[in-house]
Amino acid sequence: MAAHINGIGQDSEAGCYLLRFEGNRRFGMRIARPFIKWAGGKTRLLPDLRRFRPTSFNTYFEPFLGGGAFFFDLAPICAVLGDSNGELLCCYEIVRDCPAELLSALDKFKVSEAEYYRIRAIRPEALSKVERAARFIYLNKTCYNGLYRVNKAGQFNTPRSGTSKTIASIGARFRIRRASDKNRVQRIPNNLDRAELGVVA
Repeated sequence: MAAHINGIGQDSEAGCYLLRFEGNRRFGMRIARPFIKWAGGKTRLLPDLRRFRPTSFNTYFEPFLGGGAFFFDLAPICAVLGDSNGELLCCYEIVRDCPAELLSALDKFKVSEAEYYRIRAIRPEALSKVERAARFIYLNKTCYNGLYRVNKAGQFNTPRSGTSKTIASIGARFRIRRASDKNRVQRIPNNLDRAELGVVA
């Protein structure tokens, strides 16, 4: 049975979160690319995966979204994106609906060891959805190898990577803006109706 958590549908039995994207992302636009790094990403496998994609389909269902390499490469007109990581899906929702606010929130961060551990210690539940997404991207870009790992209490605990990235590169402004533009031509509501949700078994 689907429940709603911060505008994202959650299937309580399957333990996954689902988010719907609509809009013809192919029309006169270049393909978007992943804006986060994700363990097990499919970017290197895209040449092989392209050989198996169908020539036509209605809705693309992605049960293991991660960085979304195949989703962005496929550029479907309509998609239902799923993952067991609610923070990841919240991030995609904000990229879809509030890219300017997200980039503004990212600009407020600093790249340093002290800042990393300060942001890591913040409980995401205490933040607004935009701040949660900014925190997620910041940690993804500055933690060791982009690895998302939590402890038994559900707290993110990946160590810092020692990166020399700037906040501009962490913000990945171009990729976030393009992902937002590509993920919708027709804006859909933040509070997704059950009819807009699929179930990933």
